[in-house]
Amino acid sequence: MPRLSNGLLRHAFTINPLLPPLLRTCRTLPSAHNELRWLRQHVDARLETKFGRKKDIPALLRRRCVVNLVKKRAQGVPLQYLLGSQPFGDLDILCRKGVLIPRYDPTLFCPTQPPNTTSRQATEEYTYRLSSILLPTPSLRADQKRIRILDLCTGTGCIPLLLLSLLSPTLETTVTGVDISPTALALARLNTTHNSPPLTAAHARFTSGDVLASGSTLLDEMQRARRDDEGWYGDEKFDVVTANPPYISRLGFNRDTERSVRNFEPRLALVPAGDGGEEGRPEDIFYGKIVERAEGVGARILVMEVAGTEQAERVARIARGRGWGKVEIWRDFPDGVVGDRGEGRIGGDEGIGGRGVIGVEGELEGIMLRGVGEGRSVVCWRAVGEPASESRGDI
Repeated sequence: MPRLSNGLLRHAFTINPLLPPLLRTCRTLPSAHNELRWLRQHVDARLETKFGRKKDIPALLRRRCVVNLVKKRAQGVPLQYLLGSQPFGDLDILCRKGVLIPRYDPTLFCPTQPPNTTSRQATEEYTYRLSSILLPTPSLRADQKRIRILDLCTGTGCIPLLLLSLLSPTLETTVTGVDISPTALALARLNTTHNSPPLTAAHARFTSGDVLASGSTLLDEMQRARRDDEGWYGDEKFDVVTANPPYISRLGFNRDTERSVRNFEPRLALVPAGDGGEEGRPEDIFYGKIVERAEGVGARILVMEVAGTEQAERVARIARGRGWGKVEIWRDFPDGVVGDRGEGRIGGDEGIGGRGVIGVEGELEGIMLRGVGEGRSVVCWRAVGEPASESRGDI
C-alpha cells in the first residue's frame, strides 16, 4: 500500500484536523470526508435520543464522541462496526463484532467504497437477479404460491432476509439460515426484528449447523436445534439454496485483505479450515458439501458466491460433475453487458458480448458467463422431478 504524502496530510489537516487520522484507513480525501460525515451523523442520532433535540447536545460532548470514533477508525475498526449497520438492498443490516460485514467482494475490501453508497454490491446484485428469476418461474418451486429458501453460512442473514423482503409481497416465502456461529445466528435473528416490518420472524428462522459435517452429524445438530427453537433439522425440502461460504485461501487472507479485516473481522467466516480434501484446494472445500446439501433438500436452484472467475470455474466444474444440467457464472453485475469495444455497461441482459460461454469442450462446455466484472456466483439449475445426477438441459 503506497504511503500517504505529507502534502495530502497537511491539506487534509487544514480542512479538518480529524481528516488525517481517517486517511490512514480511507486512503483518499473524499472517502475520509464521507466517513467523518457519517460518524458525525451517527453521534448526533445517538445523542438526540438522550437529549431530545440536536441544539440541546453539549458541543464538547459531541466533539468528544466524534473524536473517540475517529480514533477507533484510525486503528482500523471497520466503519460498519462503529455505525452499527450496513445498508443491504432496502434493509438496514445490523453489524456486530464477531460477524462478517456484508460488503463488496471480501478478496478486495476496497476502502474507497463506503458503506452508505448508492451503488449495489455484488452480493446484492445476484440476490436481486435471483428474486427476478424466482418470481415469474413457477417450475422453480414445488408449490405455485409458496417458496422455501435455505441459506447456508448465513452470517448476518442479509441474503435470505433480502429475498424474503423481495418475494413475500407476491409469494408466501419462508427462509431458513444455517450457521456454525452462535454470534452470527443471534445477529441474524436480531436483523429480522430490526427490519420488521416488512420482515416477520414467523417467516424467517435461523439455526445452528456445520455445513462440513457428515450427514449424520448434521442431522444430530438439526434435531437438537428443533428441540431448542423449532428450527430445520434436516428432513425438510427447499426450493432454493443460497450460500456465501468462507472462500479465501490462507495466503490470500494474509496477502490481499485489508488490515482492518485481518484484525477485526472473524477469520472463521473468511478462510476455510482444513486442507481441501478431495476438492483439491483449501478455499474450495465448502462447495462440494454445499452442492451435496442442495441435492439432499431437493433444491431446484442453487446459488453459491465465489471469490472470482478462476474459482467460479472450479466450482462450476464441481456442480457439472454432479450432474446439474444448467450452470451459469454470474459476474459482479449479472445484468450488465459488454460493448463492442470491451467496455462494461450496467443495465440490460443482451448486447454485443454481453453473454459469453466458457469452455468449448469437457467439463465446462456450454457454461454461460453472464454480465460484467469478475465472476461472483455460480448458479445451478436442475429439471423439475429429476435428481441432480440425471438433470440435463435448460429449465
